[in-house]
Amino acid sequence: ITSSDLGSLYVVDEDGGSLSRVSVESGESISYAVGVRPERVARASDKVFVTIRGERSLAIFTESGTGLTLDQKIEVGAEPVGVVAREDGKRIFVALSQDNAVVEIDGSTLAEVRRWSVDGHPSWLALHPSNKALFVASAMGGGLTRVDLESGASESVVLPEPVGAGASGQGSFSRRLTGDLWISADGSRLAVPGLYVDNLTPADDPAGSGVEVSGGGYASSGSSSIVTSRFNPGVTVAELDTTGVVTGTPRTVFLAGESPIKHGGEIVRSYPT
Repeated sequence: ITSSDLGSLYVVDEDGGSLSRVSVESGESISYAVGVRPERVARASDKVFVTIRGERSLAIFTESGTGLTLDQKIEVGAEPVGVVAREDGKRIFVALSQDNAVVEIDGSTLAEVRRWSVDGHPSWLALHPSNKALFVASAMGGGLTRVDLESGASESVVLPEPVGAGASGQGSFSRRLTGDLWISADGSRLAVPGLYVDNLTPADDPAGSGVEVSGGGYASSGSSSIVTSRFNPGVTVAELDTTGVVTGTPRTVFLAGESPIKHGGEIVRSYPT
């Protein structure tokens, strides 16, 4: 994420247990030890928040000139991952993956205000610019949840079920969400990265590992078609209204490409975040 003056980036190093502030202009980096398995970072005004998965806590820093000062750590629950905050700092939201919950924290008192149950190890969050909706992606089961921050109600968002699995190519892929959600600055669009898995084709049948698709929305390069695979990375895109309600039918855009290294166009697929 960016610093409040937009001159630096904050980057979490999960393996090293640190948070780095990197100057955009010079590339100079300053690291701060934060704890065991930091996961995500968010900023509100001059406050910077880091979830520390291995310590059940949230670290709170204050920007000071070109550096950071650690204010305190507060315990929030089992294995916190995602964190977002209102720009005015009045509310902080944390996804507790092992508690199957999302908590809302008062930015002034740091007390828990509300809590929502979300199944499937909730891991990634996105706050709508209107501050009226919070989206939660779960790491297990492929579920996406919308929390109405005005009423306090939560509901599942219906995502498309792309077809292409199995020998016939008519079976639905199993969905697994894989990374941070994105909402456009004007709040009109949501993007959700995921992996779409063929659980229907036997793993010992390479000949049946994919069904060629033509014009079905799969990526292609040049004159050769990209075929479906056991693992198909994609991004689901949904349109939103001014309060963060999904409008219309979301669509999934599949991501694949051809390797420039191997002659003959080896298909390249990866893990989208």
